[in-house]
Amino acid sequence: MNDYKIFKSSSDSYEAVKQGWSWPAFFFDILWALIKQLWGVAAIIFVVTLLIVIFLTPSLQGLPDDQVINTMNNISFIIGTPLRIILGVFGNKLREQNLIKKNYVLVGNIASTSPAKAIEQYLNGNNSFLEM
Repeated sequence: MNDYKIFKSSSDSYEAVKQGWSWPAFFFDILWALIKQLWGVAAIIFVVTLLIVIFLTPSLQGLPDDQVINTMNNISFIIGTPLRIILGVFGNKLREQNLIKKNYVLVGNIASTSPAKAIEQYLNGNNSFLEM
């Protein structure tokens, strides 16, 4: 079971945000950011990736293809791993902030097995407003 914060919009739609580490943000970084409509986060990931390619391409010209691929993979790992860890740690907080900017209001905390079940529990009145 995980703890979820339940947010409600003025149009009565609900979002449940898991507390703690975000595995989807860690593994799927830019795709996760786009799906969650975190446009700024997605833009930062895209720009960092683009800058790496732009600055590395001239220095890798003339090298054998396997060496270029190896170098790009190593640099991607060195830069990408800390970025993914940051997203894993702060991903759910970024989602909360984004929902609040969209005028969602925190209405409860639920311990549940999935976001959909957390919302269902909240709507059925089986909620325990945990301390925040």
